[in-house]
Amino acid sequence: MKKIIAIPTIILLGALVTMFPRSNHICELDCDDPSPKNNLKTPVTSKDKAHLESEKTTTSLKTTGVTSEKLKKVPLDGNWCDAKKDLTPSDFDLVEKANEDWQVYLGKAFTKRGNAVHLGDEHHDNNQYVAPYQELSPRELEQLAYSGDKWAMITFVQSGSFKQRDKMKQIANKLLISGALYHSIEFLTINELAAAKSNARLEKIDKSNHHMINAITYVMLGLQHYTDSGLIAYLGNITRNEIYQDILDPQRIINENRQEFLDNFQNLIGDINKAREEQSIQFEEPNLFVKKLFEERLAIIQYGRDKHIKGLLELALPASSLLTQTTCKRLIMKELAETK
Repeated sequence: MKKIIAIPTIILLGALVTMFPRSNHICELDCDDPSPKNNLKTPVTSKDKAHLESEKTTTSLKTTGVTSEKLKKVPLDGNWCDAKKDLTPSDFDLVEKANEDWQVYLGKAFTKRGNAVHLGDEHHDNNQYVAPYQELSPRELEQLAYSGDKWAMITFVQSGSFKQRDKMKQIANKLLISGALYHSIEFLTINELAAAKSNARLEKIDKSNHHMINAITYVMLGLQHYTDSGLIAYLGNITRNEIYQDILDPQRIINENRQEFLDNFQNLIGDINKAREEQSIQFEEPNLFVKKLFEERLAIIQYGRDKHIKGLLELALPASSLLTQTTCKRLIMKELAETK
């Protein structure tokens, strides 16, 4: 039975859309009419009384900060889909903070390359964690990465040279075990796709198929750990290169090698869990709010890509359920379609 990686007992061999920015919108209350009131006394009718009661209620709501817009919001523990639109600003901030903490736990921190080092962090989430390591010499960075420094490892798998691919792969697999696997999954997925393409061009079909199986296995592993980096890397490659529509057609490879996919996935999960147990590493689970935001993000990633998601769904792995259409996903995709 094939395994995607031979893993020693203590070592295991790593934007589309950014997460919704914090809203700067402030709901302003209407000011009272400053014009002088008419002092003439007029009879007060029942209609007038009803109107006055209505105004008193409105004034009370405004005074306490409860607007009609706020009354329409969904409770934090309710059935919300679009966090930014459905939740109150304070609840959205809580959800966003929980998600930010989860991304840091996963080690999501993008390095800047070339002229990007002079740009802001808008497209380089959590760059502040890896920026100091980019100032190091390649030798210093490699030494820190091999010493187990989390952010040095994450910087290394993003900035190592082609000659360092094997070392980057070793570090990426250490990150898999640690739980800081965002860039690990990203690197390992891209690495396997590149190997599949190289072998296909040499007409080594069996090897190219095996590397495709590995790449997709990493995608599903990432999803099971609530990270989308592998899925983004996978979709970004197979939708842009014709070789994945022909020789390396993922749907065909999945259909012809379904059992190998299942075996590889179970073997990889087993090796990771064994290594974590030996090193007393407990992988944390994200809270419900983070999981709901992940569903929201997957809706955006999957939008318009049903053809490429179909095979991943048919694998029927535990993580495949995260790719199914839900009421929330359909709602978000409908809104995306309307903005086109």
